Amino acid sequence: MKKQRLHKIRQEHQVSANPVTSFFTTARPLRVLTMNILNFSNSYEKRQVLLRKGIQQLDPDVMAFQEAGYDGDRNQVAEMLAGLGYHVAHQFDGHTSLSRPEGNAVASRWPMKRVETLSLQITERCQDYPYCALMMRIAAPEPVGQFLFGSCKTAGSIVNTNGNHKRSPSPGRQDSETGSGFLNQP
Repeated sequence: MKKQRLHKIRQEHQVSANPVTSFFTTARPLRVLTMNILNFSNSYEKRQVLLRKGIQQLDPDVMAFQEAGYDGDRNQVAEMLAGLGYHVAHQFDGHTSLSRPEGNAVASRWPMKRVETLSLQITERCQDYPYCALMMRIAAPEPVGQFLFGSCKTAGSIVNTNGNHKRSPSPGRQDSETGSGFLNQP
């Protein structure tokens, strides 16, 4: 009896070659991965290979990356996930001049809608790094349906004492005056 039950569980969670199909045929839970990938720093090429293999094994639906490399010509996450069928958004998409070669990125099995970058550079201590919250609506089909997802890299304890958000507009993106408006819009 116990062996039959384990066999049934294993069958339910087998992953097909097509990750989108596998989600719906196995009725598995939504899989989320978050990781600081240390940009283009030391041992970048070796790390990229290991990260890609791990991602293929874990088969996540949505991923949030911090310190994701982006130098205007190269997007670390897009390179790492090339050919795996993920949609990728980086906080610097559309920027031509960068203060640092790293930031937040999100990858999703499904299309992203209404991507927004909200700056978290709200104290003097945070001004030399592009701290932000990268938010989007992900258009997953049923049974999951559309949902909100975000990735952020903060400076530890950021306190906004006056209630104002300091924003860093992103070309080609929809920015709201505060993050709260984002939650109420389709």
